Amino acid sequence: MNSTLERSRLTAEQMSGRMAEIFIIREQKGKEQEALDLIRATREDALALSLHSHVVDLYWEECLIANHMIMNGNNADGRAVYKAAAEAADAYIEEHNVENRRPRSHRFLGEAFMLEGNYKEAALHFMEGLNLFEDSSDPIEWENTLELRGMLSEALIRSGEKEDGLGEGFHAFTDFDEYGKELKSRDYYTWAIWKSGVVIRMWNAILDGNAELSEEQKAKLLLNLDEAEEIISVPRSSDMLGDFSYRKDEVSRIRKRLATR
Repeated sequence: MNSTLERSRLTAEQMSGRMAEIFIIREQKGKEQEALDLIRATREDALALSLHSHVVDLYWEECLIANHMIMNGNNADGRAVYKAAAEAADAYIEEHNVENRRPRSHRFLGEAFMLEGNYKEAALHFMEGLNLFEDSSDPIEWENTLELRGMLSEALIRSGEKEDGLGEGFHAFTDFDEYGKELKSRDYYTWAIWKSGVVIRMWNAILDGNAELSEEQKAKLLLNLDEAEEIISVPRSSDMLGDFSYRKDEVSRIRKRLATR
């Protein structure tokens, strides 16, 4: 019998609780397939209930799991899963006019192009997302600009626009402390993941491209990396989604690469 028919369907009232469950399992190393199975089953229920925003969010959850697959060395499958989910989410937004999700779609489409090595196209998506979020009157929606600026920084560096990319990244990293205060207070985990991601993305772009840095740039990137490591090393509280395992691994890999550079 089809496994979908054997289980009970979620109700609309149960969906937020299931999403919270997915957020937690997503951050647990070694549970990528379990998370994917749960996401896909939940998306079937959201589709049946016509919960359009949840459907889109669940495609994006699949993208985030795909990133973890890539971090674990499963590059080909991870990239394929990411691309399919990002494109499916965007198509769903278009088909069902889920306008409140359209700005963030550019974040995932941009990263899909990053994974393909098409950095210029990725930068265009990140800039379009930034433009849409900056027009938002919702301060919580506007917070997405902080993450997108870090992603744009990496795309610019990898596109050969190193100075512009570093400038964007350095400013974004600092702006998390001024313009991300509400996010930090409300959701420390997301704030720390996004902020640490800025310098991790910059360092990976520099190291992958074997780009030259001035002494000032190198010193600033090293200080930012130290700060990133510090903010993901706090004791885990009951309201945190995870223990920053993936981010800690990324910092460790960068430090190993720097030791042999």
